[in-house]
Amino acid sequence: MMKIAISTNALKTDYRLQGTGNYINHLVNGLKERVDGNEYATYSANEKMPVADIVHVPYFSPFELVLPASKPASKFIVTVHDLIPVIFDNFFPVGAKGKFKWYLQKFWRSRYMDHVICDSYSTQTDVVEYLDVPIEKTSVVYLAPDKQYKRLNDDRDSLRRQMQEKYNLPEKFTLYVGDVVWSKNLPSLIEAAKQINVTLVLAGKQLINQDVDLKHPWNSDLAKVRDMIKDDKRFITLGYIPDEDLVKLYNLAMVYCQPSHYEGFGIPVLEAMACGCPVVASKEGSLPEIAGDAALYVCAGDVRSIADGIGEAFFNEGCHQELSKQGIIQAQKFSWDKAIDETVEVYNRVVEK
Repeated sequence: MMKIAISTNALKTDYRLQGTGNYINHLVNGLKERVDGNEYATYSANEKMPVADIVHVPYFSPFELVLPASKPASKFIVTVHDLIPVIFDNFFPVGAKGKFKWYLQKFWRSRYMDHVICDSYSTQTDVVEYLDVPIEKTSVVYLAPDKQYKRLNDDRDSLRRQMQEKYNLPEKFTLYVGDVVWSKNLPSLIEAAKQINVTLVLAGKQLINQDVDLKHPWNSDLAKVRDMIKDDKRFITLGYIPDEDLVKLYNLAMVYCQPSHYEGFGIPVLEAMACGCPVVASKEGSLPEIAGDAALYVCAGDVRSIADGIGEAFFNEGCHQELSKQGIIQAQKFSWDKAIDETVEVYNRVVEK
């Protein structure tokens, strides 16, 4: 029997609305549902790191002091979702304090990590290179779409009318879900949608949040996107969408497009596929690893390539149907039950060592 303590600090920040929060909630809930003789507990920011067989911090931020200042009494595991701000530091300037925290964690505190869980082999490669972690101290555990993301059997016309009334949507549209930072490549997606004259629905809190500093370098693409779509009715910004509505949007969208410069995983791609929505994605980072042969791939740096990809999936009925079918098959390869089982396997290996 092991006692495993999991940090939920990130759920008290904006991470709770992002992929990190989604991961932590699934991890904690999945572990607590297990009947395996282990004890799974959580602790938060205002609590001292507990003594347990394993302490697991399920997220890593390069520029926040996530790693402990001294060697924990327990085995210490960290999940790294991506290192994008470190790899592309020219697009994510952090100043002297941010760099100090990164160097402190990389060159000192990372020694206290007994193991690193990575979302993808792409992230694993980056962890080995940029955090100087030996590959034998890393494992890949894939994330998964929630079970509610699936092809709906509802009457399509009724479902479409329901969402049109709620969100003022057209009959046919392309969809994007997520943040607006440089790595997501939204300006190119906006320009591609303009070139082929399709409606683009953009879902994500950041897109409509007024309490944001648009002059901050990390928000430069957000400022650019807001200017590019201003007063253009082809672009619909929805803000944060609850899961039950997001499932319906994926089911109704003609195409889901993720033209990222880089991804550590790309959970919306799997959510879309699970709902039968054809996916157009770039070839960067983890995306080919996650989407396999079930996506239509485009070049992130080429707006024409993105436009052609969206157009092919949007207007070519044969391509549309094939991507929809293959996407559902691909998404079924990922599950949270599998992710939880593989995480516990990591716990066992670390304790045995």
